[in-house]
Amino acid sequence: MTGNTYKKCLNRTPIPEQVQLELSEIGGLSVLCNCLPTDDKLQKICEQHHALSDPIRMKILFLFFRKYI
Repeated sequence: MTGNTYKKCLNRTPIPEQVQLELSEIGGLSVLCNCLPTDDKLQKICEQHHALSDPIRMKILFLFFRKYI
């Protein structure tokens, strides 16, 4: 994870006490943030989901994978 992403994680609103306790059990917020993909990887995932968000595109892909096209 990039340092920029980690800073974004830390600059959020205050974390409720119960959540802080549970985070401390797994090693803290830094451990949780280190589980996130890089910003570039997240961007690619978002682009893929956007491409699949249109019902017509999904119909075309469905037919393509079913070998009707």
